[in-house]
Amino acid sequence: MKHTIALVVCACGLACGAPGGPPSKPPITGIVRGDDGTVIAGAYVTLSRMPPYPPGRVRRTEWSASTDSAGIFRLDDLDSGRYQLCAQALSTGWV
Repeated sequence: MKHTIALVVCACGLACGAPGGPPSKPPITGIVRGDDGTVIAGAYVTLSRMPPYPPGRVRRTEWSASTDSAGIFRLDDLDSGRYQLCAQALSTGWV
């Protein structure tokens, strides 16, 4: 049986940080829901950095997280750029 997974994602583009300090890198957070709207706990979420990469050394190109009991995930320490976000729940495919 195939299921659809809906991702609700919040990406904060504002630079935040301590006064006088360098800006922090805002996280990407979201909720994974099934096609019937119920949250999916334990879903695997992957974020992959897409080319073009910024000049200089690229530190990371992939991040991953699992959703908690409320279906919420959080990915930290992201640079600005283009990304592909995918999620997979048990017994379903990637979306």
